[in-house]
Formats: sequence, structure tokens, C-alpha cells
Amino acid sequence: MYKSATACVLIATVAAPLGLFAQPVTTWRKIGNDLIDLSLAGLATGPVDRVWYSSDGSLLMIRTAFGKVFATSDFDTWEPSAATPPSPSAAPVSGRLPETSAQTRSARPESSRLYAFGKFVYSSENGGTSWENLTAYRNTSIIGNGLRDLAVSPSNDAEATVATQSGVFRTVDGGKSWSGVNQGLPNLPAIQLLSVPSGDRGVRLSLPDATVIEWEPGQKQAWLPSDNSDYLSDLSLRQAVGSLQGVKVTALTRSGETVYLGTPDSQIRVSVDGGRTYPYGYTVAESGAVTRFWADPNDPRIAVATLASRSSSALTPSPPVHVLRTINGGAFWDDITGNLPDAAVRGVTADRSSSAVYVATAR
Repeated sequence: MYKSATACVLIATVAAPLGLFAQPVTTWRKIGNDLIDLSLAGLATGPVDRVWYSSDGSLLMIRTAFGKVFATSDFDTWEPSAATPPSPSAAPVSGRLPETSAQTRSARPESSRLYAFGKFVYSSENGGTSWENLTAYRNTSIIGNGLRDLAVSPSNDAEATVATQSGVFRTVDGGKSWSGVNQGLPNLPAIQLLSVPSGDRGVRLSLPDATVIEWEPGQKQAWLPSDNSDYLSDLSLRQAVGSLQGVKVTALTRSGETVYLGTPDSQIRVSVDGGRTYPYGYTVAESGAVTRFWADPNDPRIAVATLASRSSSALTPSPPVHVLRTINGGAFWDDITGNLPDAAVRGVTADRSSSAVYVATAR
């Protein structure tokens, strides 16, 4: 499962090499941004399920698919908000809908302009007698798939904003043109970090819909779609091992005959015989699900594990644990969370030669 509303990639430099017994000193810095280039009308981000304007049209507010609310007044910067989305209000239609299950919106009852959204966004100037498709190009939506909500500015019925699977998109000319308003919106839903930079390849992340994206070397603008075959293979393997072990497997990796397995209840199991038995077990008290492992391909005794956010009902006042390291094959794990914020960590990989650890977090 994933519960993160956003994600970013961080790299840690561990002062003590991963294979030494010295307690590491860990600091982190961010890599990349929260934008994806999907060849849409603007750069994309994660799914957004609600969008609405303030009563005077000066503020635009959205709620991400993971429940976080943000507001913007300049359509460039976003701030967290405590606002509550209003109940959707359908506009009356005198004619037929452009799609069978389309939903309608208008700025105000007296407005002559109606909008509708389904697979595409439409507008009507005659109460729904006829409709114009505003977002179709060769039967593809230029603002992405999965349209979830639409809001019309109460101060200008030519301005409308749509919440989609790919973020937030806005028109100010009645749908003649569209632009993304995802810049600065922290809503990249990475669930796994698949690889670190190597040669001409960059950092790679997986998203909830099995899409894989890459921050290519020298990239300054956005993540780009990448091959996802390794992610699909990993998913199939976790499902197969979980079925054999009778548990839900949230993380799994293998190095030689050593297998590291993680579960939703913060439990790490280690096998040294290729997964036939799991004699070593370790549970992180009052923590979140184990989300990912990295194991040294040359020395499987050395591994790093990441964990999601702990339950809000946790009673222990101790700092949360999100990143662990073992140097003895899972007999003991030490905490290298360091200065990371208290946010779910959804992916990890490492470069032993430089003692660098990369993680993807919910912030």
C-alpha cells in the first residue's frame, strides 16, 4: 500500500562506509522536482481529485488524491490549506450530455456558458443543445486521462480548472488553450526508487499506476517516462513469495542466497538459503510498513531497509524510524534516519563505492 501524498528523491552521504561498524552521520539533499513531462498541455504531477475557487475567484484550491489540500493565488506557488472542498454542484442542461456519464459545471446560474467533463472537457454556449470538445487531439486528452473534477471561476466564466490523474490544468480563454498549474505543487506520488545514476542513466522511480519515470543526467525541467519492465518483475515476485509464505510482502530483494523480506507490520525477515527458510526476524516497534530494501550485490550481509509512516496511534515518543542498515545479514539493524523529516520513505538504493544512499520520501 502507499499513503504518500507527495514524494521527492533524496541522497544521503554516510560518513562511515556502509560496511563499517562505526555509527554513521547522515545528511540529505534533494534530487529532481515534482514534475513529469508526459507530453500534455503542461508538465504533470500526481493525481488530484477535487478543485474549487474561493467565492471571489481570488484563490484556487485543490485536494490531492491522497487527501492533502493546497491553495494558490498566483497560479505559480502552492501553500498547504485547511479549506474543505464544497459539495460538487452540477449545472442544469437543457439538451444532451456530450458523454453519457459526463458531469456539468457553470460559474453561476445566470451564465450562458456550461462546461462538462468525462473523458474530455466540453463547453456549450446554448445550455447544452450543442457541445464543443476542448481537450481532444486525435482522440487523446491533452490534459491527461482520469478527469476527476472541474471548477469555473466565479469572476470569469472563461476561466476553468480541471483536476486530473496527471495534476491540475487551467484555461483562461474558454478552453482554446490550456496550461498546467503543477509547478511548485508537491504531489509526485513515487512509491519505489528503482535505480541510481549510472553512466548515461539517471535516477528512476515507479508510480502507483506502474509508470516508471527517470531524472536523466543534466535534466533541469522534469521527470521523463522510462521502461517499467523491472518494476513489473519485482511486483510479480513479491506476490509469488507472499503467496508461498502466507504473508503480504511489501518489500523484497535478493543478493546471492540472501533474501530480505518486509511486511506491512514493520517486520523484516531474512533468509540465507535462497528463501526456503527465514530464521532471522526483526520488528521495528510502532513503525510503518517496510517499503523497500537495497542489498550489496558483492556482500549480502550489508543492506538498507526503508519504512513508511508509523500509525498515528503510536504511543512511543521516540523519534520515528524510516531508514535502517544492517552489516551482519539482518541479525541487527541500526537507524540511519538522520535528519530526514518524519515522512514515509518509499524507495532506497545505494552506491557502495561512494557510501551514498538514495531514498524517495513522502516530502
